[in-house]
Amino acid sequence: MRCALEEPMHRPTDTPKVGTPLREARALVRTDLARELLSFLSSKSMPLVVVGDPAKVGQSAANDIDIVVSPLWFDRLSGLLADFAEARGGCLAQMLHHEESARYFVLAFWQGSRLGYLKVDACTDYLRRGRLLIRAEDLLDGAELSEFGFRTPRPEMAFAYYLLKRIEKGNLEAEQFAYLRRLWSREPSKCFQVARSFLGTADAELIQAAIDSNSFVVIAHNLKRLRRSVRRLDVSLFWAWYRELKRGLRRVAAPTGLHVCLLGPDGIGKSSVISETREVLKPLFRRVRRYHFRPHFDHEPKGVGGVPRPHEMKARSPIASLSKLGYWLLDYWSSYVLRLYWWKAASTLLLFDRYGEDLLVDSARYRYGGPDWAARAFTALLPRADVYVFLMAPVEQVLERKQELTLDEVQRQLDAYRSLAATLPNARIVDAAWPLDQVCYEVERIIVGEMNRRTLHRIAARRS
Repeated sequence: MRCALEEPMHRPTDTPKVGTPLREARALVRTDLARELLSFLSSKSMPLVVVGDPAKVGQSAANDIDIVVSPLWFDRLSGLLADFAEARGGCLAQMLHHEESARYFVLAFWQGSRLGYLKVDACTDYLRRGRLLIRAEDLLDGAELSEFGFRTPRPEMAFAYYLLKRIEKGNLEAEQFAYLRRLWSREPSKCFQVARSFLGTADAELIQAAIDSNSFVVIAHNLKRLRRSVRRLDVSLFWAWYRELKRGLRRVAAPTGLHVCLLGPDGIGKSSVISETREVLKPLFRRVRRYHFRPHFDHEPKGVGGVPRPHEMKARSPIASLSKLGYWLLDYWSSYVLRLYWWKAASTLLLFDRYGEDLLVDSARYRYGGPDWAARAFTALLPRADVYVFLMAPVEQVLERKQELTLDEVQRQLDAYRSLAATLPNARIVDAAWPLDQVCYEVERIIVGEMNRRTLHRIAARRS
């Protein structure tokens, strides 16, 4: 399946107005896209219910669409989501297997140059840490058609699911409590019985007292106690541990994060692009981490950046330069093996402003005075990034932004970066002469397209 975002590079025509904050301009207008997705899945005869407050579905870009589907359909869901996104000019950009029976999907869509997301949290049986809390059949059985056009569980089962989810997450807000009260008011006796089956009589009576007195703090202040009650359920700890181990090993073998490097001469705009795109791309990842040139043993200080006017500094001696290469190589590999790869496995976007290959283009910046063969050997031994993005612009425009280098030196670097891009896997060149919002658009499109390719590859691997 081809990602709809993978078209030839072009300047977007629908760009934000001058002065409009980029992050605000890229907010996707969601309209009825979420309900359109639910209608699409129902048209495929997929047994599903929406859990959580149905009035919130599609209301905000921050809200997930929480659904429960039949176990028989679970493996087909990812393909259907990919089809839905592609048919609407987007793609399936992320799939996180965060529980044995639960997956989190992020669909990416473009409106002109604006990128937005539709997030789907789907499960079959409701498991937490390998413990079975509610079976999918119990949530699907007797499902009701809501006023919004999609199916929801019976009130008591919707109450049980939502209450258990708030208990497991360890937080309850007034608005969430109001939704629980509305469910309770529809079937008070059944809601009490289902609460007693999970929590015991004493805790079910505590829930009832909170509902009757309209005091959500009674539950909020007892969430730890309620969680202990839930976790006293009779389960097979061995099988729970085994299932979680298998899931964890799959995440390690096929990380859901991404390692991206931006390269280019001083003044090309790397820092500005990273600052903007990291915010726009956050919904695809659990977290975003930024580095400058090397990992610094994964302890990069705040305000990462290079040394001011580095080309005016004297080069190190050959021996000192070779020692520095050894130190840097230790930094790269120890950081990668002990931290960075695990960050990737934990769905982290690793953004590097420059990388080790930069030494081949601009050795003076790093005060390198050793032999060329050693620099080439150093870069050949580095951990490879998943995506290299080279920012290029006319030499005159680069000099307008920064005047530290001569025209000839900037031109030499631009030519060297183009040659380097031809030797690296998965390297892309972006025209940085465009306005910042358009440059960010291209970088985001490249990263989202790579995430789509990797996600579809993991889905295909699971089916084989």
